[in-house]
Amino acid sequence: MKLRVPALVMLAAVVWAAPAVNVAGKWTGTIDVHDAGSGADIPTPVSVEFAVSDAGAITGSIGREGEPSVPIQKAKVAGDLLTFEAANEETNGPMVFTLHVAGDQLSGEMKGSIDVQPITAKVTLTRQH
Repeated sequence: MKLRVPALVMLAAVVWAAPAVNVAGKWTGTIDVHDAGSGADIPTPVSVEFAVSDAGAITGSIGREGEPSVPIQKAKVAGDLLTFEAANEETNGPMVFTLHVAGDQLSGEMKGSIDVQPITAKVTLTRQH
């Protein structure tokens, strides 16, 4: 048991010292919506801006390329998972984004509804430097 206690202390120290995932900056990519009627995926180019305060609060905006953006709400990071919501006049409530962070890549899905129809889309974003 004596050997296990120091190992647990070391593990706890490593976890405590691990830096939080940083999502700050501009990200661009696509939201690919599957069109059940045609069977095709429809890519929509998007741009996302994230800012992270000293206290860790995440704010930002998301929008189609060349169009006005909308604010991001309820953004949080847990481990390598970034979640947030965003809504515009086309949606029936917020679209919920669940994205995995891997360095300068975000990938995952968006779920919500448009015109009372449920929608799920694949999201792929790359941080711009």
